[in-house]
Amino acid sequence: MNPIDYAGKIETFEQLYEAWAKDYFKKVSPSSVRTVTSTYKYYSAHPEFSDFENEIRKLTFS
Repeated sequence: MNPIDYAGKIETFEQLYEAWAKDYFKKVSPSSVRTVTSTYKYYSAHPEFSDFENEIRKLTFS
């Protein structure tokens, strides 16, 4: 995943996860996919991640 390819297209943690997971899941075992997916579901259910979305909006790529 090249960050420059996603400049201006990713605004939420969910979008970042989906873009990253699309490539990552091709490279790992089904067990790893389940672990990462479960972890994402757990942490995305917590409101603290709204702060992460604010940080994504601050990113700029030159």
